[in-house]
Amino acid sequence: MHWTTPVYHPRANPVERRNQEIKKGLRIHLANEDNARWDETLDAVLFNIRSRRNAATGFSPSMALFGRELRRPGDWREPRREEAVARALVTGENHEERRL
Repeated sequence: MHWTTPVYHPRANPVERRNQEIKKGLRIHLANEDNARWDETLDAVLFNIRSRRNAATGFSPSMALFGRELRRPGDWREPRREEAVARALVTGENHEERRL
């Protein structure tokens, strides 16, 4: 998709809007830290932006793109509810499924 925006109005450009969100996130994360190390914080800021739900659509960018929410590094230890339900259906552990 190619978007054209007026040069004289950068706020209308979606890329500029995203850059504004990134700058705001960096300011929040680096409020009490050394600003020279902003590149080490960028991954956390982008993760938060990509996993935050959009008010208009109700979906996060990761849900819209991948069909699932992003997982944090410690999330792999805990099985997700959807995965547990799917596993129960496959192994026959679901009592409701057995009655049918």
